[in-house]
Amino acid sequence: MKPIINMRVVDWWSSDTPENFYANVFVQILSRKYEVRYSENPDFLLYGPFGFKHLQYECVRIFLPERISAQIGMSQTMALTLIIWILAIGICVCH
Repeated sequence: MKPIINMRVVDWWSSDTPENFYANVFVQILSRKYEVRYSENPDFLLYGPFGFKHLQYECVRIFLPERISAQIGMSQTMALTLIIWILAIGICVCH
């Protein structure tokens, strides 16, 4: 049984819908290790540079720049590993 993550993706390229959430590449990758659920009350929020909706949430917020790999000088694999590591620590602290 996979650990459950209640999550949301906002202020991103696509609109905030369950369909776009489950199509998000970060959600798909996290789904390999976790049961990721679209949630109105997320424990974790991934957000981009395209708005301010993320300010409405009281949870762990993870900013994803438009070009995360290029801006912080790491490969996509390393960037995704970092995100998964942040989520793993958050899960240990929250649950």
